Amino acid sequence: MGMNFADMAKGAESAEESEDLQRFTPPDGLALDVEVVFVKHGPTNSGNGYGWGTFMKVLEGEYQGMAFWDNTYLTDGNDFGNKRGMAKLAIGGVPYEIWPSNPDVKAVAELLKGSQFTVMTGSRVDDKGRKNDDGTPKVWADHKWRPLSGQTFETKAPVNQMQEGPPSPARPPADGDEGLPWEN
Repeated sequence: MGMNFADMAKGAESAEESEDLQRFTPPDGLALDVEVVFVKHGPTNSGNGYGWGTFMKVLEGEYQGMAFWDNTYLTDGNDFGNKRGMAKLAIGGVPYEIWPSNPDVKAVAELLKGSQFTVMTGSRVDDKGRKNDDGTPKVWADHKWRPLSGQTFETKAPVNQMQEGPPSPARPPADGDEGLPWEN
């Protein structure tokens, strides 16, 4: 039985994820200040796009030191989803201006590592009717990213692509909040 260095390299890369952090699924409705500690990337299952999985460590509060995953996808033919995805990645340190150069997915992952922002936690029921093994509907994370309180956020994205001006408050949305343009 020979050694497979490619498999070993994958394992070593994945080991970086733990950093002695306890993984958890955050409840909906929280505002968590986080730092991206690890990024996985690759093509979507359908093969028509790419995704970045960000493993994020909570920086303060009740969940300090715990970590969770969030995924962001860009896919062919999904203009609205791509607008949301690019806006989310911009908050994570990937400037909109990089996309016209058709960047390597690994380069995007490198830009995300170490970035800090606020995650507004949320979830949604699978809209395609997929079920868990026990027959219950699949529920997916549906987190929103916001600049940290006091951070400035600027972009040269096309009109209606991103909100310019002062950052959104790092707090759960209140009744009557309109949200950001890419969330409506």
